[in-house]
Amino acid sequence: MSAFNRISSLTVMTVVSLLSGSAAAQGGPYGVVSPTTVNFGQVLVGQTSPQQRVRLKNTGTSELIVSSISISGYFALPVNHCAAGVKPGTHCDVFVTFTPHALETETGTLTFVDNASNTPQTVSLTGVGANTVPTKTTITASPTGIYAGQPITFTATVTSLGGGVIPDGEHVCFENPLGPLGCGTLQSGVAILTTTNVVGLRGLEGQYTELIKAQYAGDQSFYPSYGGVDISVSKWPVTVTLTSNPNPSKYREFITFTANVTSNSPVAPFGEMRYSGLFTHCCSWSITFRGYTLGSTTEYATFRGDPYNRTGEASIVQVITQTDGTGIKSSDKSVGSK
Repeated sequence: MSAFNRISSLTVMTVVSLLSGSAAAQGGPYGVVSPTTVNFGQVLVGQTSPQQRVRLKNTGTSELIVSSISISGYFALPVNHCAAGVKPGTHCDVFVTFTPHALETETGTLTFVDNASNTPQTVSLTGVGANTVPTKTTITASPTGIYAGQPITFTATVTSLGGGVIPDGEHVCFENPLGPLGCGTLQSGVAILTTTNVVGLRGLEGQYTELIKAQYAGDQSFYPSYGGVDISVSKWPVTVTLTSNPNPSKYREFITFTANVTSNSPVAPFGEMRYSGLFTHCCSWSITFRGYTLGSTTEYATFRGDPYNRTGEASIVQVITQTDGTGIKSSDKSVGSK
């Protein structure tokens, strides 16, 4: 026999050997458990952990019949969906819990006995008894998109990852990138806050995403945790108007420019405006000065925006006519206020 034929023969024998204990070779039921290990982490001593799922799948060609399921240690099987058998290509689920009796690591085994060629199937179980356990905080928002300053409701749910019940009366506090929004009181693990304090971030215009966080402070039995939710925040569009009187005006005649900024925001526009190189307080003002530049000049009034309102701008063409034959001056501006 040549070296090539010997290698080919060995390869075939290896494949047959690997398949000999499988459903493919046996033509019957074959059980696969998932996961093969379950770690419950830290669980309060004397309390029962949340349930963890274990799945038994039949990858064989005939029905898998489970004759018994056993569990050892301080672990229990409160839910069993595997008593009716498992058809080929389908699965059944059981749910396991852990109730520690001491401040120590506990181990156990979940065992399926059935008519599969690879019976029994086993799952390793472990958990730690503890005095303080982790928690999980999740948060939702309604609605998920608002204009700055509109009402929005945040709902935080706090659950123990190690058994026991989160006490009523404790607080969950909410914040956005600008700072605290307020706190809600836990009732049956749920805290709710309705607020109008979500405002826009300076320098950002239009619609953008903002992360809202919910923080559970914890206590002697439960560790702190926090969750987050993204919401869409929009600043309100503004309307800027700019008028002048008189227009047209005569050379050296006093001209009054009046600007106004309005929006539908629950908070009126505030902050600064810029006009002709000057900064003034928003958002309704008048500036008066003599007109020295002959011809047509475009003047601008720009609102710089605030946490609730977008930026905005208005312009006007001012016409100044020469009547006295004097030269054109660019100084001696006289600025007044509203």
